[in-house]
Amino acid sequence: MTALTKDLTLRWPEAVPYRGIFGAGLAPHLTVANNEGPATQDAAYDALQTELEPRLPVSCRVESVHLIVWDGARWQDRAAYRLGGDAAAHSVDAP
Repeated sequence: MTALTKDLTLRWPEAVPYRGIFGAGLAPHLTVANNEGPATQDAAYDALQTELEPRLPVSCRVESVHLIVWDGARWQDRAAYRLGGDAAAHSVDAP
């Protein structure tokens, strides 16, 4: 994933991951989110950390990556890219 991100950034330097906010060395990661509001989100994330931390690090095989875009109102899964053998992109049906 690190090599893929580097290659994509070299090809499209104007599309730096996260607009460069986190620097150039951003490691592949998994983001865990919830739908808590501001008043309860800290407690919810503390509970998630307590539950998930003993299970880290996570190791898995990545078969595809997804292009997720902000449409002005919400995040949309725009396309999926299979890794390995047949690396053709395909559109993802929006809910």
